[in-house]
Amino acid sequence: MGGRFRIRGRLLVRGRRGQHEDLDIRDHVGWVWYQRTVRDPRGWAVERIRVRVDAATHEGRVFVNDALVAEQIGGYTPFEADVTSLVDAGEEFRLTIGVNNELTKSTMPPGFVTVTEDGRRQQKYLHDFFNYGGLARSVWLYSVPSVAVVDGDADVRVSVRGTDGMLVAREHRATGELRIADAVLWQPGATYLYDLVVDVMDGEHIIDSYYLPVGVRTVEVRGTELLMNGEPFYFRGFGKHEDSAIVEKATTRYTWFTTSA
Repeated sequence: MGGRFRIRGRLLVRGRRGQHEDLDIRDHVGWVWYQRTVRDPRGWAVERIRVRVDAATHEGRVFVNDALVAEQIGGYTPFEADVTSLVDAGEEFRLTIGVNNELTKSTMPPGFVTVTEDGRRQQKYLHDFFNYGGLARSVWLYSVPSVAVVDGDADVRVSVRGTDGMLVAREHRATGELRIADAVLWQPGATYLYDLVVDVMDGEHIIDSYYLPVGVRTVEVRGTELLMNGEPFYFRGFGKHEDSAIVEKATTRYTWFTTSA
């Protein structure tokens, strides 16, 4: 059941602001708008319809016809909305996405905006690369079955046990803090894991349980050092810049799979 398709055409940006030769476009600060007409497939008449934006840098807003259905601050995580009540199977609707590339001290990367004497707005960088903005990932229209799990209330009990099975912490609520006295800390080479157990309760009876192995550690920055569990630690990893000859400074599922294979 269900299906999805990527919204193609002018809405799906093949590259982002930054590659353009027109300096007024390349150096634009603020909102830009992508808009196109999309048809809700006739075969989805009994499904719930959702619009998903995989990434919009650095702030995004999604409209179906004239209704705001979703908004997001942060350019590196997807966001979506249920638009079932706003579209009709077999009919077209207008999809509009606004994207704002303004930098602030809380954006990634950080920066700020200044205004020149002639009224032009300029980005000031606190980093050493161009501030690419726009739709950096695909935009999807997809359907899911009409029967679905929704938010609700539940009586839960959360507990933590050590590798010996002994109870070390417990809370009888969904939100809060768990404190483990004299916790055994996780670190490379000594990856001690506790068992976190979430029980769904019906009175005093457990009707469902979820188990998750968890480690406990501390991470801090002191001067120029990174510390794990209070000791200097050298983190290893790698970075990947999303540049390709096909879509420039953006990524699709095709380029991700071909470059990661």
